[in-house]
Amino acid sequence: MAEATPAADAKPDEPAAPDTGPKPEKEPTPALKETKVPDEAYVKSLRKEAADSRKALEAANTRLRELEDRDKSEIEKATARATESERRAVEAEAKILRLQVAAERRFKASAVELLSGTTREEIEASADRLAAFAKDNETPAPGFDGGARQTPAETKSPELAHNDWLMRALGRSSD
Repeated sequence: MAEATPAADAKPDEPAAPDTGPKPEKEPTPALKETKVPDEAYVKSLRKEAADSRKALEAANTRLRELEDRDKSEIEKATARATESERRAVEAEAKILRLQVAAERRFKASAVELLSGTTREEIEASADRLAAFAKDNETPAPGFDGGARQTPAETKSPELAHNDWLMRALGRSSD
């Protein structure tokens, strides 16, 4: 009788025994395939398709809102409008408070959006943190000595100084 090979004795449920023989070297990796760059017409068609899809989605969302509103009673519609109005009022009040706090602290207009919070106390705390951050990151201009150290000599009024300059320009004395 012939001897059975391990593959013939293996059961379908059991994994085959690992091969312990010499392993061939890895095949060299193939050169990178050239990437295909889509042409301009194809890109334009994709962009048009995406824009059309966005428009269709917007129209579908509008239609959905209309259908949802149709099924609502007048009270539900009024409640939804009141809720939306209250939300907008809270946002407006918070914005006004941020503007007031920024004006009191003499912040630039661009810093107003950095203030956060809904109550005056929260916004003031945010303004304090922003002012502390700005002060910590402040660097003095190089070479600035802080201004004049000596009192300037007494000067004439602007009118007299102008008259003297004009007389000198005309070659006359200003006595």
